Amino acid sequence: MSGVAAASLLLAIASTAAEVPKPLVPSPATDLPARSLVVAVRDDAAVAGLRPDAGRVRAMVNRAVTAVTGQSDVASAWRSLVKPTDVVGIKIAAAGGPIGATRKPVVAAIIDGLIAAGVPRSQIVVWDRDEDELRAAGYLGPHASIGAAVRPIAPRSFDRSVAFTAAVLGKLIWGDLDFVSSSPLASTLPNAPLPPGDPFRNGGRPAVADDGRMSDVSYFATILTRDVTKIINVPTMTDSVFAGVAGCLYNMTLPNLDNWRRFTFLKSPGSTAPRNTSDPYLAEIYSDPAIAPRVVLNVMDGLVAQIAGGPEFQPNYCRPHATIYASRDPVALDAVALRTIEQWRELAHLPPVTEAAGYLWSAEQIKLGHATLDKIDIRKLTP
Repeated sequence: MSGVAAASLLLAIASTAAEVPKPLVPSPATDLPARSLVVAVRDDAAVAGLRPDAGRVRAMVNRAVTAVTGQSDVASAWRSLVKPTDVVGIKIAAAGGPIGATRKPVVAAIIDGLIAAGVPRSQIVVWDRDEDELRAAGYLGPHASIGAAVRPIAPRSFDRSVAFTAAVLGKLIWGDLDFVSSSPLASTLPNAPLPPGDPFRNGGRPAVADDGRMSDVSYFATILTRDVTKIINVPTMTDSVFAGVAGCLYNMTLPNLDNWRRFTFLKSPGSTAPRNTSDPYLAEIYSDPAIAPRVVLNVMDGLVAQIAGGPEFQPNYCRPHATIYASRDPVALDAVALRTIEQWRELAHLPPVTEAAGYLWSAEQIKLGHATLDKIDIRKLTP
């Protein structure tokens, strides 16, 4: 996703006149308890030179999952979340490349836990949006075995029957379901990606629709709506240049939509342009029945944390954190991560990013989770 994200401010256009946020409505997906639990398992020896120790990471993941589920062993912990008949999707964050993406030992520990719970290996799939990012992160390629199938979201593989409409317009690009091209080759392949040689691939990068078409509709990826029945959400602990924190809500929303760039606009200082378009829409997208009811656990890879420039990897803003987080509440986990990132940013004399994460408080309003820190219990553990 990060390669496209870098160009999103040029390719997507939000309509100032149309920017009227929809009224927030309670989510039917979540019965929100009075308090939320976030488990933080730390092992300072788990990271050396920004590289994880696979054995220690496995112990951390297992400890986090058993603690957050209240079970005595790993198999029982995962069995409390999924059934052997489920097709379990593990949604990772690959934008950080070989060092900053969701680390493979974290995913391997989750896969082994699912198998211990009786889920067949053939019913586990690891995914993220971009094939090139998955390859760069080491999840695809001849030596990239992770113990389960790994799939990108193919261009135009979005579900027309599951859409999200919002009063923000975005310019369609190649890969979006409703993208229109005047390319002769494209007209022969109305439901398939354009071939590599097609001039409208724009040198291998997405091409803007020829007719300049704008759309207020985004479709959900079919891998999300048709293929998986339960989801383990595994973001990294990093900031986002347009969403404050590229955490649990971010990881399950923007990478799983087409025409997503319209939700990445920030208001410039002194501008009368629309406010941050991620709020409240990331909260509303997450509340969709295609996402919220299916995500049974959030495991945040905080082995190496990033405080600026995310979600792309920025080595100057990274620091070993040696922590694995887990929570049933994605909002609470994002709020805890955001507070820590803000503390580090203050020490580094960087401006705060909390305003860009306003969708977390919108998510609390529609009962997706707790963004208010005094409603969150943080249990700090060692493996």
